[in-house]
Amino acid sequence: ETGKGCRIAYVEQEPFTDINSEEILVGDALFGVTENMQQQQTGRVKTAFEAVQEYKKALLSIETNPDALTEASTAMDNIANAWTVLAKADETMQKLGVKQLENQPVCKLSGGEKKRVALAS
Repeated sequence: ETGKGCRIAYVEQEPFTDINSEEILVGDALFGVTENMQQQQTGRVKTAFEAVQEYKKALLSIETNPDALTEASTAMDNIANAWTVLAKADETMQKLGVKQLENQPVCKLSGGEKKRVALAS
């Protein structure tokens, strides 16, 4: 039984075991941006969550594809609540004490840090 406004979630004992790349940062993992996604073409965005994923992905490739960031920013502007989703994620990271880890590779985190990041995602 849960209280009003409470959610129950399952967090794996060893979260992020499928992420080994040093290029995948905590901030990207929170939005589900993985190495495979970084290599995909920018697609049509449908939800605020997808817009944030595209935006984060575009930030990773800004040096090689600056137009992608412009397109992703425009998508964020055009989709209701997209910037709010990004702001809420930042707030959640701050509350769980993982904001300072945002630019760290997931593979370099301790077990406890990985669990906090998994809770934030």
